[in-house]
Amino acid sequence: MGNRFVTRFASRLKRPNVRAVALRVVAVVVVITAVYLALANILLQTGIVRNLVSSGPDCELEYESAYSLWPGRARFKGLELSAQDYNVQFALRVESGVVDVSLHELVLKRFRAVSLRAEGISFRFRHKLSAVGDDNRLRVAAYPPIEGYPDPPLYPGPKPPSDPEAIRRLWQVAIEDIDATLSELWMQEYRYVGPATVRGGFRLAPARSFQVDASSVAFEHGEVTLGDRVVTRDLAMNVSGQVDHTDTTADTGAGMFKTFSLRLDLQVLRADASIGDVYLGPDAAPRVVGHAALQANVSLTAGRLEPTSRATIELAEVSVSTPHGRVIGDVSASLNVLPPETLELVTTSSALRFENESGHKAPTVEAARFELRLAGTDLTQPATLTDAVLKLPKLSVPSLGWSNPLLQDAGVEVGGRLDGEATLGFMPSAGPSAHVRLRLLGGDVQRRDFRAAFAGHISVDVKPEGADDSASTGSVAVELDGIKVGHVPDQTKPFTAAVRTTDLKIALRPEPRVSGTVAVHAAPADPLLSLVLGSSVLVDLAAGALDLERLDASAKMSVSLASTRLELSQAESGALKGRGYWQRPAVGESSGAFLVTSSVANVGLILRGSETETALFVPDDWLPASGAPRASSSGHTKAKRRGAAPTH
Repeated sequence: MGNRFVTRFASRLKRPNVRAVALRVVAVVVVITAVYLALANILLQTGIVRNLVSSGPDCELEYESAYSLWPGRARFKGLELSAQDYNVQFALRVESGVVDVSLHELVLKRFRAVSLRAEGISFRFRHKLSAVGDDNRLRVAAYPPIEGYPDPPLYPGPKPPSDPEAIRRLWQVAIEDIDATLSELWMQEYRYVGPATVRGGFRLAPARSFQVDASSVAFEHGEVTLGDRVVTRDLAMNVSGQVDHTDTTADTGAGMFKTFSLRLDLQVLRADASIGDVYLGPDAAPRVVGHAALQANVSLTAGRLEPTSRATIELAEVSVSTPHGRVIGDVSASLNVLPPETLELVTTSSALRFENESGHKAPTVEAARFELRLAGTDLTQPATLTDAVLKLPKLSVPSLGWSNPLLQDAGVEVGGRLDGEATLGFMPSAGPSAHVRLRLLGGDVQRRDFRAAFAGHISVDVKPEGADDSASTGSVAVELDGIKVGHVPDQTKPFTAAVRTTDLKIALRPEPRVSGTVAVHAAPADPLLSLVLGSSVLVDLAAGALDLERLDASAKMSVSLASTRLELSQAESGALKGRGYWQRPAVGESSGAFLVTSSVANVGLILRGSETETALFVPDDWLPASGAPRASSSGHTKAKRRGAAPTH
């Protein structure tokens, strides 16, 4: 009984104390809340917050109104924030919004918003420049204006050295659970105006690291402009994904992509293809006019493109103008990611025509196709070329006179018609390839007082050599019919000629080199004397004396970056025979020597630059197997070769 009395007495003593404590706690909470609300609203409405955030030209905060009715939550209207560092400037405006802030992290210089709801966001961004000139004036003129900063945005001077302590004191920013609507996004010269939504979050430690939570940005059929040009009036684009924690001090350049996992879906039904002019100087070329349609569905996982990724562009009524003419036609291109790790670019055109001011009918190419394949879909690593192929199945040049404006400086005029097909390929691991078939009708070449008229065809077949992963072999044949050559107004009789290389070899390593044996045939051969003798009377005398019914010659050629060498192993035309060499180094003048023999006498020809030295009545061994000819006491004459340009 005694214990029951004690328990009942103790319970009566405790009840009033619990109520009192509870009331005191509630009172304290109410007082703290009231004090917070009063203090927060004083800070927001008196401009104290503006002054705390603003730090001169590097950061400025303004807003029309702001208040708080709950601890950590603030409502605002007309918020404007502008900021800059050494490299960039940006301006942010929000029409209205609600933000929930983690208050206790503010003392650690961390601004963490656990929720943000905002409407009418405008964001403008521009990178600073070293200078403004003709090459970037149009582009810079389209940059977004940012109040408080001068135009154009130029670097203030040399970049200051990094200060780790100053970086450590910078505020960290984290905004989570974002649900906002955009009205304007102006990045550099491109401005988007229209409906858009942003969802997700991010974390930023300036000059140290950043991270993007699962987020998405959707542009819903808005307008994109570049200065006063409308790029498109209907941009539909959605970007979603995330960026894992990225250390900007360790990962730079393309290495940052290893933390990116994104999905891009883009559709533009009609865009202005002429915007490339903005990136050229006022008188630069080429100039592009036309319209484009774009579509892209690209997936990126940890910096690696997924095999489902694809992008296409259709260029309609496109015209590319250069100082030499215009290319007109429709072009389509597609970029595909193929397994296992291959990027494939395919460009096709149903028809292209090349116009200029010559007055001649334009050349055309039908069903042209270009294929390019790269190995490597990891954006953090450079891709390597696998192979490239250009296919021109139907090439037509109705009049070669179309090219005369291009040949004016050389003083050459051409005429005739050219038709054919060509396929050119290149594989770094195997070598180049080619299949060319060209037919020439009514060909005509004239330069000063020299003229040649001919017809014929050209054949080229080159394939990679299986035994050597750096070389290709093949053949080249040039066959010309009905050639008439001579010095105007002299006339020559027609003849046929053929130039063939059946053992052509193209090597890529250790250095690029082209070699092979060139066989030349001409019948009759006496018209060629007009190029040397320059007189129809002398041609008739020489042709009658030497019986030049045909010319057959064979020479070995070798062409590299270091030198060009031609070794004439044999040449025979009637009673004349010859052998010799000619070479031109990469630096210096050309040189050569030829021995011409007949039943009457031997003649030696020494070539040095544009000069020719003739040695009469030389012995049979005057020209050794290699090197310069040996000295001779026979008579010598010097002359500048006709039509040769002096060397310097």
